[in-house]
Amino acid sequence: MLFLNAGYSQVGALEDIDNYEVEKMVACNATQVAYLGKVMLKQMLKREQRSAIVVVSSVAGTFPMAGILTYSSTKVFASYFAEALSYEVEDRMDVMSW
Repeated sequence: MLFLNAGYSQVGALEDIDNYEVEKMVACNATQVAYLGKVMLKQMLKREQRSAIVVVSSVAGTFPMAGILTYSSTKVFASYFAEALSYEVEDRMDVMSW
C-alpha cells in the first residue's frame, strides 16, 4: 500500500503570496503526488497481490476557499488524480482519495 501524503500551505490573499510560495504549494501538493504515483505505479502493478494507493487530500479541496485558494486547488488536483487513476487501473489495483 502506498500513501501519497503531501501538504504545504500559505495562508493569505493570492495577491499577497509570493510567486515562489505558490510554486512550492503546487509542486508539493500536486506535482509530486503525480510524479511519485507514476514512478511507483509500474512496480505496484507487477505485484502478485492486489496493491493500493491512497492519495491524501483535504476537506479544503471540496469547495473553493478564499485565503487558501492555491492550497485548496492543489487538493482538488490530488482528489481528481486519485479518482481518475482508480478508473485506469480498477481491474488491477485499488486507488482512493482520502
